[in-house]
Amino acid sequence: DDDDYRKLLIGCADGYIRYFKDDAKDDDVGATDTAISAYVTMGPIPMNPDPELEGKMIGGFVTLAGGATGGAFSDTDGCQLNLYRGNDAETVLEDIKDGATAFYSVAFTGTGRKTRITTKVNGNFVAIKAHTIATSQTWSFEKFIGNIKPTGGRIA
Repeated sequence: DDDDYRKLLIGCADGYIRYFKDDAKDDDVGATDTAISAYVTMGPIPMNPDPELEGKMIGGFVTLAGGATGGAFSDTDGCQLNLYRGNDAETVLEDIKDGATAFYSVAFTGTGRKTRITTKVNGNFVAIKAHTIATSQTWSFEKFIGNIKPTGGRIA
């Protein structure tokens, strides 16, 4: 009945029984540790309510989670933020999936609200991919607030 022994046990194909460790910074795969490659994609987000017209993101703020006193979990180490843009949602997602170079990329470390992003992004759609910076690090993304304005330009 001890809480220390209450865990979800997972039987694995390699014969090991594993459980989730909230403070682990890498995966236990057999006898070796493997870095956790974590990412999240937000979007694609239309930058204009009219799908035929473009919009422009004229800046934004990133907030990384953590920083409160107390608690059982460690604070975020940092994350990389990549912005992708395009004239249609499919192209934006394919760029992310294919590993294309992002239109804008910036790394953040530590917790809380970060320096304002002032890079302007124009197009019809924008997507944000947040991911780990380095191996054996954790990150927690709280929010991204972007200032998006319809511009009215027609898609070429």
